[in-house]
Amino acid sequence: MLTNYLAMTGLSLYALILMWWKYILILPFLLVRRRQLVYPFRFAILGILACYTIDLSVSRIFFFFSQRPSDLSDTVEWARSMMILTMIAKLILGSVSLFFLCRYYETDRRPVSQSSVPEVRTMSLYQSHKSAIVMHGIIAAGIGFIASSVMSIMSISRSTSSTAAIGYLFVPMTSLLWSLPFFGFGISIGYLRKWHAQQARKITPPVVLAFGISAALFLAGTVFSAEGVYLSSLVHNIQVMNDQELRDTFDRPFFGRNKFVLGSIAGNKNASGELLHTIGMIDDDDLYEKMWSVFDVMGENRHGLAVMRLVARNKNAYPDTLEHLAKCSNDYVLGDVAGNEKTSVKTLVRLSKRKTYLVDWGLARNPETPPDILSELSQSESEYTRDPAALNPATPLKDLELLAADPVWHVRRSVATNPNAPATILDKLSADPDRSVRQMVLFNKNVTADILTKMTQDSDSYIRQSAQDALVRMNSL
Repeated sequence: MLTNYLAMTGLSLYALILMWWKYILILPFLLVRRRQLVYPFRFAILGILACYTIDLSVSRIFFFFSQRPSDLSDTVEWARSMMILTMIAKLILGSVSLFFLCRYYETDRRPVSQSSVPEVRTMSLYQSHKSAIVMHGIIAAGIGFIASSVMSIMSISRSTSSTAAIGYLFVPMTSLLWSLPFFGFGISIGYLRKWHAQQARKITPPVVLAFGISAALFLAGTVFSAEGVYLSSLVHNIQVMNDQELRDTFDRPFFGRNKFVLGSIAGNKNASGELLHTIGMIDDDDLYEKMWSVFDVMGENRHGLAVMRLVARNKNAYPDTLEHLAKCSNDYVLGDVAGNEKTSVKTLVRLSKRKTYLVDWGLARNPETPPDILSELSQSESEYTRDPAALNPATPLKDLELLAADPVWHVRRSVATNPNAPATILDKLSADPDRSVRQMVLFNKNVTADILTKMTQDSDSYIRQSAQDALVRMNSL
């Protein structure tokens, strides 16, 4: 218990440093050297920008010079090592950069007037109320940072993608970028408030500029928010539409061709093959790319799959539509085309020559894949390719026998789940050292009374009881 607690504590601290290391580094400088810094605000802004530059560049440099393992089973260990090394490099470079930046701003860099007689000049409105105007900008930027962070975290939490959690690492950076328009809006509003408070108000270029910036940002924010809320409502309504309603939505101006709307239509099981073909023929590269938004506009597409992937996955898609999508160069789309049972054998054979893991996964799970290709995939070096092949009912018996002795437990479990696994293989797997493999044997329709009787002597109490219950049900038929 203590070991697990310490491990979770260490993992939490590491995640905290990974996400907020920039601010963790800069805080000690601001707290300890605050009185010596001539421009603490400038130091903080430039320090954060320097750390973000390091954050973006170090990771890319490491990934550029490192060799990614070809075997997916080694990828996790490689990624863990890369994260630790890049984190150490970021902390060192960030500390050095902040140290020299702090030393720079501990010296007053303001120019000294050469004249012994002070020059009298009229101060502008901004110079007269600089602190108050800047404070408006900081408050607005803070509101924007918090709002953006909350919306980004909610969006990441809605996603079920296996890599969605990585998005948490970029929340501070994206929120900081989103806070910049809010800062400009706050500065403009602060300037207009001070101008309005004057007794003699004159329309000057700075006033016009401040009004234009604030109005443009307010209008853009309103349109962005209203569009996001409307699309969220529309996408959720599309999920329960019939084919005619889907057609009417597709023909709707402005939003009918929006990628989130198209994705929701393509993912609807009521969409006809004709409508899916129309969507599949749209020539737009953006429809082949993964989708993401801070608004809840994905509907049931929690993985953020591209529109064309949803078309390729839909069971109502025409073979002609799949043939058209099979000509693209996007491996994610091609993998879904390879996994669709309506794809022609000729196309499946052609796709098998690409030798990419995404296409291999699609071919391995497709029951229409030719047996010789399934045999080749069953002997793949990747366990994630062998796994769907072991589950595929079309996989030849000789390959299932080999997969039943696979060193990876979840591949053997897929064999035990395969509806075409014969009793001879199930008998062997009933004594498998992994509990989950033996458990799936119990639920296979080909399991025999002899196998169940043997499993009533299993070392696991749950397996024993389940085998006894299965025997009772079998004998009562």
